[in-house]
Amino acid sequence: MGKHPLALLRRLTAAVLLGAALAVLGGVAAGGELGATLERASGVRWERFDPKTGKKIWDVTCKEASSTDSRNYSIKEPSVSVRGSEYNIEISAARGTIRREDERNNSLLLEGGVTIKIADAGRTVIRTEKLQWLASKRVLQTESRVDVQRTDFSVSGTGMELEPHEQGREVRLVRLNKDVKATISPNASKAAIFSTISGTQESDDDRNAPPMIITSKGPMLIHRDTNVISFSESVEIHRDNLVMLCEKLEMAVDGDTRRVREVICTGGVEAVDGENGASGEALSWDAMTGLGELAGTAGKPAKTWRASATVSAPLIWLSSKDRKVLWSGRAQVFAPPQGTENLLRFGAGPAQ
Repeated sequence: MGKHPLALLRRLTAAVLLGAALAVLGGVAAGGELGATLERASGVRWERFDPKTGKKIWDVTCKEASSTDSRNYSIKEPSVSVRGSEYNIEISAARGTIRREDERNNSLLLEGGVTIKIADAGRTVIRTEKLQWLASKRVLQTESRVDVQRTDFSVSGTGMELEPHEQGREVRLVRLNKDVKATISPNASKAAIFSTISGTQESDDDRNAPPMIITSKGPMLIHRDTNVISFSESVEIHRDNLVMLCEKLEMAVDGDTRRVREVICTGGVEAVDGENGASGEALSWDAMTGLGELAGTAGKPAKTWRASATVSAPLIWLSSKDRKVLWSGRAQVFAPPQGTENLLRFGAGPAQ
């Protein structure tokens, strides 16, 4: 293809790229020479507006763009801005490719030092080496390693899906597919469910407090609208001497303090902290009451132990505020000779 005069180059930049590629990330293409080709253009920009409100949704700029056919455009140092009513997403990369899928949609591939910055309360930053926009699914996706950094936790994993918009509303969902490892800050995980297992209260001073490490086979979901984080399959929780195992873990984080306010563990729960521990089918903890609720099944009751004192019952409550153990239903209590000073019976059913 021969050299273009400056006027023709500008026309092709506006008509071809701003027309054919205006559909980037699900936009609606404007009129233009969709079948034309472009050798190179500098300072290219594409925009998409909400057809109902007229507000800008997407803004894509790059240092340089070039193409050899009517379907693929190579872009250098692209920058993508996703506008929202409550938050913005800024994406940058070393290079990228725009592919025209049909008259209304284009797919976008970003590569090399991809950085996603989300202007939410946790100041989320996501880094990966490859990221693509799948126009058919309306999702940002990668199969590469992903590192997520927030003020309250950091997490890494392999593969990710991020849904920025769905039918005009903001969907705040980040999914890490597998091999997940998360580090929850001492401030966020302070007290949490751990004090109910050990029967001790933690100091408000978290300068020397250990972080909480969570691993799972995945997936992990970050529900940004509800501040709920969930881990699935072979979940392991480590914090100092405490080890907890379960099949699924959900944590709700307070939007203001960024502390964990509720924890729910389900599926073969096992927790050990030195001489103390608990087991059951489900274990939940609430920051407001300081109570942990441990539930068993019909064939296998819940059980908790503190040193040589053990309680087995259908339902057990563990209090981190007064170090008491409460239970409901038919129970078995095994206590040392000095008595049950740390155990308090509650509810119906004789102890055995």
